[in-house]
Amino acid sequence: MRYATVALIHAAILAAVSPALFAQWLDYPTPGVPRTPDDKPNLSAPAPKAADGKPDLSGMWGWETARPCPREVVGTTKSVQIPGRIAILTERNMAYRQIFTDGRPLPVDPNPTWKGYSTGKWDGDTLVVQTIGFRDDLWLDSDGNPLTSAAKVTEKFRRSNYGMLEIEITVDDPTAYTAPRTVKLTQPLMVE
Repeated sequence: MRYATVALIHAAILAAVSPALFAQWLDYPTPGVPRTPDDKPNLSAPAPKAADGKPDLSGMWGWETARPCPREVVGTTKSVQIPGRIAILTERNMAYRQIFTDGRPLPVDPNPTWKGYSTGKWDGDTLVVQTIGFRDDLWLDSDGNPLTSAAKVTEKFRRSNYGMLEIEITVDDPTAYTAPRTVKLTQPLMVE
């Protein structure tokens, strides 16, 4: 009983100070960021490239407010790009998502999950991601619009410059909607 009480207290403290812990890094200069002559981040510099020559989508990305607002961009997100995959870490609900870029096909009969199964292929400097295999009880956005297991989501990620990620998301869910829905978002890079 005592261990459970201590664990609950620790969890409550961590939950209470989480925003402060995140904020403490805002004044720490991010290494490797191109700078202007006055030492400010040069967010209009060219997008960085990964070892394979494709744009590097890694970074801590903020968000814009749009309706509908897809689940993936509600809260601060961090993308980590390595050969063969991109991991997207979401602070909200401490969730993660993997986008495989190693050429594997989508599963034929996926076991439904919260984030689905994602594969991506490069079309020039744009990463085109297909996702299927969602659970039936999900929301598409913060307004509570449904997302069902019949959904196929297509995302197009493009890093137009060092400081901006453009995303076009199309949801084709014939069980929930009469036509595909598309939204375009921009996510600014969060750096110091």
